[in-house]
Amino acid sequence: MKKPTKLPSDYAKRVAAFRKRIAKQGLSIAEWARQNDFNYDTVKSVLRGRYKGCYGQSHACFVAMGLK
Repeated sequence: MKKPTKLPSDYAKRVAAFRKRIAKQGLSIAEWARQNDFNYDTVKSVLRGRYKGCYGQSHACFVAMGLK
């Protein structure tokens, strides 16, 4: 059985930087999700740390956010 993937130790700082970056652009998280063709729930789950971004849409979302 595989070990669960852990998030990086500085994950909270990266998420805070992302939130600050989109706020500076005058965007909400929902607007950012729409502009980048991501499901809003996926984006929120990535930001909350529920999705680890190993594959699929969550991985693409991590990359677009600059978290990976």
